[in-house]
Amino acid sequence: VRFVQVPTTLLAMVDASVGGKTGVDLPQGKNLVGAFKPPVLVLIDPSVLATLPADELRNGIAETIKHGIIGDPELFAALEANPALVPLPAARIARALRVKIGIVEQDPYERGPRAVLNLGHTVGHALERVSGFGLSHGKAVAIGLTAAARIAIRLKLADRKLVDRIESVLRAWGLPIRVPRASVDEIIAAMAHDKKRLNGRLRFILPRRIGAVEIVDNVPPTVIRTVLDEMKAR
Repeated sequence: VRFVQVPTTLLAMVDASVGGKTGVDLPQGKNLVGAFKPPVLVLIDPSVLATLPADELRNGIAETIKHGIIGDPELFAALEANPALVPLPAARIARALRVKIGIVEQDPYERGPRAVLNLGHTVGHALERVSGFGLSHGKAVAIGLTAAARIAIRLKLADRKLVDRIESVLRAWGLPIRVPRASVDEIIAAMAHDKKRLNGRLRFILPRRIGAVEIVDNVPPTVIRTVLDEMKAR
């Protein structure tokens, strides 16, 4: 079936509408059933964002920040310098899209480097599941970005300044950086259903610096627990 994507939220514009994934959620977790089916066209009209609630704009900003961390330091710096929801420059949406499009074109079926787009999602998807999907995707990803940066520091892949910058920009945009009411055991159990597991091991995307991330499959469980605990999980 030929179809056209016409995203009307910022989250869909910068992320879900591009890349060809058609994912369906199950009670066990996010996007566990799906296929790759690219649209014939993606039509993005930023003017529709004028009536979008602020919380929905923030959901999209979380993914925009993620794209800056993955591959566009200038986009990240712009988000640091001007954390204003309105007006949201169309050029900023385009920059975030260019990061995703560039990665998807290299790896359309997620067999390798495309996995970096899951930055923040290993913890994020688990938090969504633990909350009964009451926690929005953008807020969950924001917390996941913080967790990924803190794990990177503990593995000596990054320095403390990286966490400070990421947490600062998330706070400036009104996004959470601490785990809501959930236990460490609940979160880790939810991660067991993550579709990004490889040979039984959790896969994390960890930032080395703004504009560079690394795929890591062997994060020690003690490190994950320590980070979740310091982020105030029960």
